Amino acid sequence: MTLRWISPLSYSFWGCIFGMFTLLLNLHQAKKFYHDHQIEMTCPTIPQKGVQKESKPQVLLIGSAYTFGEREWQSRLHAALSIRGIKASSALAAKAYDHDLHLMNLRLWPIIPLGYPSQELKTYIWFSAINFLLKPDLVVFTQAMYMSYFPQAQQAALISADDVEPASLFSLLDILMFSSSNPNYCQYYTPTTTQSVLLDIYPSTGKTSFKPLSFHRLFFCGAFCDRDIRSSQKYKDFYNQLDQLNLISFYGPKKSWKRFRNYKGMIPFGSDQFEVELQTCGIGLCLHSKRHRETGTPTARIFELAAASALIICDDHPFVRKHFQDNVLYIHTRKDAIDMTAQILRHLAWIKTHPHEAQEKARKAHAIFKKKFPLEKTVDKLIKAWKSKQECHRSAS
Repeated sequence: MTLRWISPLSYSFWGCIFGMFTLLLNLHQAKKFYHDHQIEMTCPTIPQKGVQKESKPQVLLIGSAYTFGEREWQSRLHAALSIRGIKASSALAAKAYDHDLHLMNLRLWPIIPLGYPSQELKTYIWFSAINFLLKPDLVVFTQAMYMSYFPQAQQAALISADDVEPASLFSLLDILMFSSSNPNYCQYYTPTTTQSVLLDIYPSTGKTSFKPLSFHRLFFCGAFCDRDIRSSQKYKDFYNQLDQLNLISFYGPKKSWKRFRNYKGMIPFGSDQFEVELQTCGIGLCLHSKRHRETGTPTARIFELAAASALIICDDHPFVRKHFQDNVLYIHTRKDAIDMTAQILRHLAWIKTHPHEAQEKARKAHAIFKKKFPLEKTVDKLIKAWKSKQECHRSAS
């Protein structure tokens, strides 16, 4: 009888038991985590949503475990907030088919059905515990997400035009961050009057100083993903031709690049190795996905390359054309792989014969990034929106 009774609940029941056992094993890590972040282990009085005495929020950043660009942006956003004296913590979550949540150096193992209407008991327990321990005033998602585990916090999410989450999810968010200057970016959802809409929010990086580089070879960082044009056979042939000509260094998951002789390894998330390797090469190759093209949204790579003072070779993208103009060298990717390689060769020949003009393009691209797209602007907009809603709640009370 007992086995029959437990059987339907075994998935959730034993998941909770295993999760609690894991937490006990990691108490020493948890203690260090709480100490490092100066988190009070006391039971707080849950305030009215958005109302805090402090002028600076306690921020929790949540991103997906399997998106390189968003994870890098999350790490940089964390650093930018910390520089401003704003307490920030980071967590990585995934869809229901994934089985791990990383909270800094504390590792937990619940099932996390993000974006799904059902919420399993162990998921509720873990996120409620995170909310209790961190007490965030502002939760920032690097993708279109919402969580009900943080009732006292303002919640903000980066929204792309092709996100297919239900409109009911977006209606729960307090702050919508659009990767566009168009307030009607999401055609199927109209923000309410109580929501804050932040425009021109891109997965950028922090301000840097221009550093003249030597242009030795191409740098390319990425991975092969299903349904991504950058993983198509034409692009693979393009990569292979550049590899055979020894013109490029590849970085990313070993699974994607292990057969290429110029594969240099995986760059650790949140490290400065990305900038070091890029500056060693001097020339950055920037390619956009089909989604980027259809929505007019730029990849984070364009900002990373410009910030590192690299000379940029990019596919023809309207955002890049509009903002960086002729300070970037372009290739037309509608051609076949042989033609794409030929375009690269022509650009490399021009760089070799026009080093001063090439350096000027890199300098101007860096100046454009620094003026228009530094991460500091995003942080300022986000904190300003949080403070504005805080004042509204105070006035209403």
